[in-house]
Amino acid sequence: MYLLKQDFNKLSITVLYRLFFSSTNCTSEIISNRLTVLGSIIIFIILLYITYNWFSPAYKAGGPSQSLQQLAKHLSREQEGKVLCAHEDHDGSEIAVPANSWVPFLDKSFVWYSSKITWYRWILFIRKQPAKVWFINGIYSLRFNLIPLLFGKGRKVISPRGMLDPGSISQKYFQKKIYLFFWKLLGFHRSCLFHAASEVEADNIRSFFGNGVRVSIVPNLPREMDYQPMPFRKNKVLQLVTVALINPVKNYALVLESLLYCKYPLQYDIYGPIHHDTYWKQCEVVIDKMPSHIQVNYHGDIHPDAVAAVLTNAHVYIQPSRSENFGHSLFEAFSVGRPVITSFQTPWNDLLRQHAGINVEVKDTGDITEAIEFFATMDDDTLCKWSVSSNIYAKQKIDMQNIREAYHNLFFLND
Repeated sequence: MYLLKQDFNKLSITVLYRLFFSSTNCTSEIISNRLTVLGSIIIFIILLYITYNWFSPAYKAGGPSQSLQQLAKHLSREQEGKVLCAHEDHDGSEIAVPANSWVPFLDKSFVWYSSKITWYRWILFIRKQPAKVWFINGIYSLRFNLIPLLFGKGRKVISPRGMLDPGSISQKYFQKKIYLFFWKLLGFHRSCLFHAASEVEADNIRSFFGNGVRVSIVPNLPREMDYQPMPFRKNKVLQLVTVALINPVKNYALVLESLLYCKYPLQYDIYGPIHHDTYWKQCEVVIDKMPSHIQVNYHGDIHPDAVAAVLTNAHVYIQPSRSENFGHSLFEAFSVGRPVITSFQTPWNDLLRQHAGINVEVKDTGDITEAIEFFATMDDDTLCKWSVSSNIYAKQKIDMQNIREAYHNLFFLND
């Protein structure tokens, strides 16, 4: 009833009622069909706006932009929606699309790639948008988070996208704490619904804004990838891979330090844009110390379309993150059929029992080294069995149809 109360006056309701139900010859089947049509009409007029700094074809911001692309693809089949983002990728490079105009994206969606304009003009632009629902992704962006929250018309749903996780907060800690203090002081959190991708993220949101804040838990909508058989090892070399942003949260340095203690031949391939130059230089110092039987290769960033091939060539995916609100790269690895070594600070746990990987402590190198050598000493037949189990684990953890329905409810059925 929320949509009716918000979007139809009494006359509109009367007209719709007479149109769909006034006939004395309505069978239950006819009424059901008319309800379906009515539902489609109601859903169509609910205009959803999605805001985030980066959106396709930008890809260097990692999982959130990929998740939003999948969400927009799903919603565009049945719902008119619009996306507001920057006319650049995460590294500041411009993307090859028109700026400051509505660019079509699939069936019913459009994207506005904003170049830098004055704050006043941006506020006026936001106020003019006929949005019914704003899906605001992120916390710290003035242009794409705070201004839509304050000046956008319609209901607000905020998705922190892991920015309130302890591992994320630890980066630029004092600046973020001060910013969030004023968020809470000014009561911004009271006028919106928060979206969390997991129970852990919901707890993080409540820890900052109090238990009274409204939170709806819906997992991120990841890319589905086809299962790929496990490749046989060449010369008994186990191939590890990570596809993720280069920053302290992903714990690359700890993985590299752990490799120093491995006794078996290994190849470790790293893909991802460097988001923290100082941190990567620390990683390079460790790489230079690698023994001869350990080979480490950094390949730079990678386009999302090439990720499946990279995962297919590996035996084990490794990413013991300090925190993940979802972990798109982890899910993609499971989907392809690659066991995963990760921390306990992600939604992907109980891996060893499921034969889908190993969860490790990240206080030191001990657990990680042991997990790597566990797979290094595994025979090929057993590794193939773990590959199948990893794919099964992904399917059991993520029900795509239920997630799509949950997003529908999040945007269109919540008060």
